[in-house]
Amino acid sequence: MWPGQPGKTVFPRSWSADKIVHEVGDIATSPNTKWYAQTGTGGIYTSKGDPAKWVAYEVRDGVRMRVVYQPATGKVVTAFPDNAPIPTYKPIK
Repeated sequence: MWPGQPGKTVFPRSWSADKIVHEVGDIATSPNTKWYAQTGTGGIYTSKGDPAKWVAYEVRDGVRMRVVYQPATGKVVTAFPDNAPIPTYKPIK
């Protein structure tokens, strides 16, 4: 949230905590979200048995956000505005 931590991207000043939680939750639960394997190969666990991390880059109200999700736990690990080039990830099917 505004003003954020030094060196970190921040959500728009006009976005309340409720708005951020709503938009991140919408991305995490939408059947239209395109997920990619950040760790692992697309399953919910890595080959070592650790919970895999999936990542999505979605735009809400003109803000592109990166959302990292652990499907094994059902929890969002982190979410933040991110306009950097999207790395090459394996799509989740």
